[in-house]
Amino acid sequence: MPEPTYPNIAHGLYFTSILACFVAAATIAVRRHRYARTVLGYGLLWATPIALSEALFLAFCWMIWSDAGSASLEDAIQRDDLVLDSIFTVLSRFIGAVLFVIAGMYLAVRSGRSGLPLIRSIERSWKSHSGVPLSAPIGRTVLEALLVAGFSLSFTVFVFSVSQPRESETTKNMMRAIGEGAAANLLLLKGLVSAPLFEEIAFRHFMQQAFGRLLGGQARGRVLAIGLASLFWAFAHAGAVTPEWSKFAQTFGIGLALGWLYERRGLEGSVLAHFLFNAVTATLVTLFQ
Repeated sequence: MPEPTYPNIAHGLYFTSILACFVAAATIAVRRHRYARTVLGYGLLWATPIALSEALFLAFCWMIWSDAGSASLEDAIQRDDLVLDSIFTVLSRFIGAVLFVIAGMYLAVRSGRSGLPLIRSIERSWKSHSGVPLSAPIGRTVLEALLVAGFSLSFTVFVFSVSQPRESETTKNMMRAIGEGAAANLLLLKGLVSAPLFEEIAFRHFMQQAFGRLLGGQARGRVLAIGLASLFWAFAHAGAVTPEWSKFAQTFGIGLALGWLYERRGLEGSVLAHFLFNAVTATLVTLFQ
């Protein structure tokens, strides 16, 4: 009889522990800064919905699997792996999101920019009671997010029509373990919240800005930073479909568009575009399955 294996436990513990140390160090480092509470508040604001969506997905899937009765041994082991992996995902993504937001805000300030332009504008308007109209920047952000989401959808259709991708064995095994119906729909819903928030925080708000600073912070450096962050984002999606170049090309192209939008409209714009693209994609997948 095969024994259940949990290859992600050690990695999850290590990742969570290291991130916890970084968060503690970052918190201590900014305590004397006058914006310390504000920056930490931004981190908690963005990290909370990520952790909640992951935790709710785990809880509801556990209830669905319990009601469904017995499963094959292979699926039971796979589900145990998913549960343990999800527990550490909740912890690591919450801590990681807080850290990445704090680091991203620090990099933005050092570059003379605002990584959260809309939120900062609303905050300043509320504190000063100036009644500064926000309809123009909000409208431009929404419009450009719609344009990027539309491009991402069109680009995906083009790449996938050429490559005709199929689910990889890894994806098939995961979906078989999760099951059909409610659990699969919950996975789609989780992807609408957790993926746009965490991925944009990690790859655009932090990584893209970090590469930009390392490359000098000028226009050419920022363009290269967009490319490098998109490259890492594409590698993070490896193994989802076959042929693998199909998913790589799709995510790299979309990453370039999201990176461009982040440079213009900050984290709010790139998260909105990512959410809209995922929402339309999930809707089409559900309708045409």
